[in-house]
Amino acid sequence: MGEMGEGEERWREAAGERESGGAADGEGSCSRGSGVKFPARSRQFSADIEGVPTTFLCLSYDDRLMVVVTQIGTLGTMLYARREQVGGAEGRGQMGGMEGSSVFNVSVLLGKRDEPLMAACARQLIETLSLQGVTRPLLLCLGLKDHSQKTLKAILQCVVSSRLWAQPSSA
Repeated sequence: MGEMGEGEERWREAAGERESGGAADGEGSCSRGSGVKFPARSRQFSADIEGVPTTFLCLSYDDRLMVVVTQIGTLGTMLYARREQVGGAEGRGQMGGMEGSSVFNVSVLLGKRDEPLMAACARQLIETLSLQGVTRPLLLCLGLKDHSQKTLKAILQCVVSSRLWAQPSSA
């Protein structure tokens, strides 16, 4: 575990546990020849969840959000959550007044398929983001020691409070 700890420490040092609009200028920069930065904004932070150190990495791409939450140093289970509009002209009358309402779909891409609380966590997160005006789908990676409802609720609170998806204020 000492080897992993050293690599993780370098990774955290490089990430700087900060919000960024791309890599810093200089060595290791993701900038292109035109000076344009990598388009994903990111935020990395750590929190203590039920006594377990937990690392969060939130990335905001133009077409989706990616959230990695790990207590074990790996990506863990990958879930894909998206909002779909139902109803409209073709659905009128069939949905019982639900014209234009949303349905939230969650699928496990890789990892544990027998953990219903993980899917519920992804669904709750995409629903919360949708209420805040986010229309992009979510890729959620959960590498957790404990899959309890209490742990997942605390994780949801941390991710929602990061508000990475909010438009950056113009300075």
